[in-house]
Amino acid sequence: MNKRFIPFCVAKSIYDIDPIFFKKHQISILFVDLDNTLDAHNKSHPSDRALALKDKLAISGIEMIVVSNNTSKRVSTYAKELGVRYAGSLLKPFAFRLKKFIKANKIDISKVMMIGDQIITDVCCGNGAGIKVILTERLVDDDQWTTKFNRFFDKPRYKKLRKLNLLTKWEDK
Repeated sequence: MNKRFIPFCVAKSIYDIDPIFFKKHQISILFVDLDNTLDAHNKSHPSDRALALKDKLAISGIEMIVVSNNTSKRVSTYAKELGVRYAGSLLKPFAFRLKKFIKANKIDISKVMMIGDQIITDVCCGNGAGIKVILTERLVDDDQWTTKFNRFFDKPRYKKLRKLNLLTKWEDK
């Protein structure tokens, strides 16, 4: 199995992870995928639980940054209402735009963790940028057409990772 497909750990949802976990791993910045990780793809405004999560992380000294393949317009509207920085139109799984964002913002990647719901895009991009990645389940069954396409390729990889016992739960890290 290609190492780029292997997440650092897995979680049912970003909302299940205790901020103590991030502090334990010396994480001060979370790159969070937007669609189906933080909120459903058809939500143009942050949900109450996304707002509460951002506040909960901030209290723990952890900055949330939204990172997405979606258009910069969609991501900027959502992120500005959430009150966080963002990077849109990233072209994940390629890591070059994420690396450019990291460099431009002088971010220490040893203090960063990324969270997303897809192996092909989020895990590959994060690993390509040298960042630990948490793979979550998708929040809702509904996806954009591009994501439906990606999930076709994600499904066999997920099954193989599970079969090879390469999906460690976040609680066990």
